[in-house]
Amino acid sequence: MVQKQTNSPRHYSFFRNILLNFIFPTILFSAIVNSVSAIQAILISTILPVIQFGVELYKTKSVDGFSVVVVVSTIVTVVISVISHDPKFVQFKETIQNYLLSATLLVSSFFNVNLMDQYYPVEHLKEDFAETSTLLSRIWSGGFFLEATLDTVLVYTAPKYFVFLSPIVTVVWLSVLSFLNEHLIAKLNVIRKDSIATIESE
Repeated sequence: MVQKQTNSPRHYSFFRNILLNFIFPTILFSAIVNSVSAIQAILISTILPVIQFGVELYKTKSVDGFSVVVVVSTIVTVVISVISHDPKFVQFKETIQNYLLSATLLVSSFFNVNLMDQYYPVEHLKEDFAETSTLLSRIWSGGFFLEATLDTVLVYTAPKYFVFLSPIVTVVWLSVLSFLNEHLIAKLNVIRKDSIATIESE
């Protein structure tokens, strides 16, 4: 008899990282940017992702791709903002972050380091998993690219409303992609059960 499959810890880790590295920093940045300097807002809003990055590195001696992108994009944004003396550039922090992650996911989908494999177990899965995993990476890559592009448009066309619209856009598109993600993973679970049943019957 095949045991019921539950979502793996890595599965939950994926959505936890989305929450901590993207949704929370975006909302916090939007909430405090008018009360402190733009650079201070960036640094404060990325404290949690940086702490997570350090804890993860200490505990597992490895790092998550999402955390790396957040830390790198923060450093790049702060450095360029200080050098250019242009506070408006800070508004591109999320854009830079999303473009970097879009590129990372896309590139990883062509190699054996697919980031989606990090969150979903591949044991006992048929070849369909490789195609689905690659599809997930490219879908999320496209989502991050579109969100970054929309943020860029908002910065130039509606700068006064960018702070309020950006987090709304982020939450909406992440919700849509997460729903699609769960739909595809549900199909993967069916494949996993069939594979385990086949192995146990041999």
